[in-house]
Amino acid sequence: MASLAFRRADADDAWFLFQLRTDPVTAAMSPGPPPSWETHCAWLTHTLEDATRELWIVEHAALPVATARVDRGPDQTAVVSITVAPEHRRQGVGMAVLAFLTQSYPDVTLVAEIRPENLASRRLFVRSGYVPIMMRYERRSG
Repeated sequence: MASLAFRRADADDAWFLFQLRTDPVTAAMSPGPPPSWETHCAWLTHTLEDATRELWIVEHAALPVATARVDRGPDQTAVVSITVAPEHRRQGVGMAVLAFLTQSYPDVTLVAEIRPENLASRRLFVRSGYVPIMMRYERRSG
C-alpha cells in the first residue's frame, strides 16, 4: 500500500485504537483479554503521558489503517508492536510500518515479542531481517 502517513496518536484516536484492540484476531494474539472501554481510555491516557512510550497512527488517504507502539527500555532497546486494521491486512501495511520504525529509530535495537501462533507477525519480522533470539516457555496454572 503506497502513500502512508505517520503521526503521533492523541486522545481523539481512542475509538480507532479500541476497535483494533478488540478485533477478534488482534485479541487472540494479544496478552490478556480485550479491555473494557473505560480500561482502554485509562490505558490511552497513561500511554500518551508516558515518556518511554510512543504511539503512532498510520494513515492512508487520511484514514487510520494501523498503529505502532514503541516502548523504550533503559538500554537502547525498544519493544515494538504493530496492529493493522482487518480490512488493510495482507496489503503490505505491516512491512511499511516496520520499515518506518526501523528508519525512525536507527540507534535503537528494536525487539518484537510475538506469540508462536501469530504466523503473520513472525513472517513480517523475519522478512524484514529480524532473527528469533529465544523462545519463552511458561506453564499456566489451571
